[in-house]
Amino acid sequence: MAWGRLRFWQIRFILISSVSFAALLMPLGSGVQRHCSSGPPPEQVLGNLDAQGPSCDIYSLGVILYESLTGRLPFEGPSGAVIGQILAVEPEPPSKHRPTLDPALEAICLKAMAKQAASRFASMKEFAAALSEYLRGGAAAAPSPYPVGTDTRLPRPLDREFAASATAAPSADLPQWSEAPTARIRALPSTTGRTRGWNSARRLRHLAAIAGLSAVIVVVGIGVITAPRKQDGGEMVKMNPGQIDPKPPPQLAAPPLAIAPCTPEQARQHQEAWAKYLGADPFKTNSIGMKLVLIPPGKFLMGSPPSEVGRRENELQHRVRITKPFYLGAYEVTQREYQAVMGNNPSYFSPEGAGKDEARGQDGSQFPVENVSWDDANEFCRKLSAMAAEKSARRVYRLPTEAEWEYACRAGTTTPFHFGGQCNGAKANCNGNFPYGTNVKGPNLGRTAQVGSYAPNPFGLGDMHGNVWEWCSDSAAAGSFRVIRGGGWNDVPVVCRSARRGSVEPAYRGNFIGFRVVRAR
Repeated sequence: MAWGRLRFWQIRFILISSVSFAALLMPLGSGVQRHCSSGPPPEQVLGNLDAQGPSCDIYSLGVILYESLTGRLPFEGPSGAVIGQILAVEPEPPSKHRPTLDPALEAICLKAMAKQAASRFASMKEFAAALSEYLRGGAAAAPSPYPVGTDTRLPRPLDREFAASATAAPSADLPQWSEAPTARIRALPSTTGRTRGWNSARRLRHLAAIAGLSAVIVVVGIGVITAPRKQDGGEMVKMNPGQIDPKPPPQLAAPPLAIAPCTPEQARQHQEAWAKYLGADPFKTNSIGMKLVLIPPGKFLMGSPPSEVGRRENELQHRVRITKPFYLGAYEVTQREYQAVMGNNPSYFSPEGAGKDEARGQDGSQFPVENVSWDDANEFCRKLSAMAAEKSARRVYRLPTEAEWEYACRAGTTTPFHFGGQCNGAKANCNGNFPYGTNVKGPNLGRTAQVGSYAPNPFGLGDMHGNVWEWCSDSAAAGSFRVIRGGGWNDVPVVCRSARRGSVEPAYRGNFIGFRVVRAR
């Protein structure tokens, strides 16, 4: 089989087998066949052997980077339609699917996928240098959207952790490869046919470059997609794309991770220790009055145990490590905050909304905004980040990942709710006529409630259970659906558990769906 026809398979093989984090590059439900149909560059589709070389591999890795950043392939559909798109249609900008994406990183991705080989990176080395420069805070391929002097590097705790992962002894907590990456490269099938000057030594050097570049792509893409859930026993590493400023003093040792289970007091102590380490306040208020809470990095069991009443099949437990601290909205975005940023209030339970009678006599400005789509929530994050006060302070906002959301919701707890194993509407805004863990019925407001009406969790987050479902950045297991978490005012308590997962179309708007934001920088 010809080298040119094998090359993308080899890239995929190296990407999966040489990097222990590579599974995280696979969006839910993706597969090799899916990738191969959208991965070949135009010159391979046309069968031009003279044009095949490193630029083909650069294109294919660009496709992998595109999917890592967006959760979807650049070209989709029947094979014939995909071939036509590869030849004649420019891929949609990744920022269309992830509005908060840094333009510099988008430019790197699109350059790697240029239709003309001459317009791509000249070599794997140049491609890797552009990604590495981006990770270090530079803008090799496009001007940075941040003010001069903005530090866009990964924060120090993650820098140290990632460096250690490449040199330290294998951890007993994480799955380990039994072979070195170079050994796996040598194990690749030999090729025959026209090679156009590609001798064995050059192939091995080229494949080694692919493996190294794949590791860089893992670091770039790992924090913006969700990997398939694992069965009990395997740990997922979630390098959440957050950054906290200011930087910690270099002489100060990082506090230990917040490892669940822990008591509420221990959770608060972890939060305070990381605030001190970062030289930051555990609670902040931004320019529109939105309150945010520092969430320390840590480890927890995501999902629910088989013994939990109401458990669903998609709640399989697996260990997850949140690698970086981040700020999360103390409450769901309110109608006042949404109005201040977007200039409108689409909420059903608002003075002008269809549900105004149910909210009569209440301060609707402090109700959570609802009736917003996933795209609306992302646009809010984009516009908030672009406001003068936020931009000058170099603050960027986004939706939380699903792992970040559940970790923050639990705050060290392992019970169905952060306040224990019972819920009847007294501690969260839900339908208390169908209590969970008790026979005692409770309130059923039949509408949203002012944010902060119920006691917060140990981290200081309010309304993580009930009130409104909250959009997350992740795609669901199939199709274009997006993940929502937390349950809503109209749900029975079993639906509002920490582990419960929901999903709807990103364009859907309902009076039971809102969101809260992460301050990424």
